[in-house]
Parts: sequence; structure tokens; C-alpha cells
Amino acid sequence: MTKDKIERFIKENEPHPLHDSARSNSLKDFIDIQTNESFSDILLRFIRESGMTEVECYKAAGITAQHFSKIRSNRDYQPTKETVLALAVALKLDLPKTKDLLRAGGLAFTHASKTDMIVEYYIINRNWNLFEINEVLDSYGLKPLGC
Repeated sequence: MTKDKIERFIKENEPHPLHDSARSNSLKDFIDIQTNESFSDILLRFIRESGMTEVECYKAAGITAQHFSKIRSNRDYQPTKETVLALAVALKLDLPKTKDLLRAGGLAFTHASKTDMIVEYYIINRNWNLFEINEVLDSYGLKPLGC
């Protein structure tokens, strides 16, 4: 085994706090611990941290006031990946925060998706121009973000 493979194996198999929580708590406690912040809670926190208003955020993401109201008021709201990515771009989130927001919505980046790879590329390169991202998505025949 090469050094890189060994390091990757160790990283992939090291203890995870989530696993420790599962071993030391009841199922109910485990679920409560893991779901203490909803998608809307995390989104609203990221909006506050960005210095944007909620209106500026949802307009920059290309989503309607009604849609944002549903996100804001429904703790169990399950967003589409396109909505989450549009909000991440609007908020100019870095890759780790974008992944946190996706995770909060029960989603994740995958390299099996061209949309994910394109958006991830733009975020890594700190280019949060939603119009430009949507043009590139369209050129690949993919669904735009935030629509």
C-alpha cells in the first residue's frame, strides 16, 4: 500500500463523533442530537453571518418570496439541491459551508452529477455569479439553479 492509500484509509476509518454519539445514547437521543439545527436554522444563520438581508438573499438566489417563506417557516422543509446550491451561491459560501448547507437539507455533492461538478468548480474558484453558472448549466442541457 502506498502512503497516500494508507492515509486515506486511516482518514476514512477514524472514529467519527456521530458514531460515538450513536454508541452512547438511545436512538431518540441520537436523532435529537443530529437534528438540533434544521435546514432553515442553518440557512438563517448563514444569512445573518453574511450581512445580507433575507430579501437580498432570496432575490440573489432567484427564488420567490413565497418559496423563501416556506423554507423559513417549515422546520421540516426538504429543499431541492438546485435551491440549496442557489442559496449557497447567493450567500457566497465557501465549499465547506456549502457542504454543511447541503447536509442540513439531506443532500450532498456527488461527482456523478455534472451540475454538482460545475457548481463545485465555481465555488472553489470563488465565482458566485449565478447568471454565469446557469448559462454554463444550460450549455450542458442541465437545469438552472434557483428557478
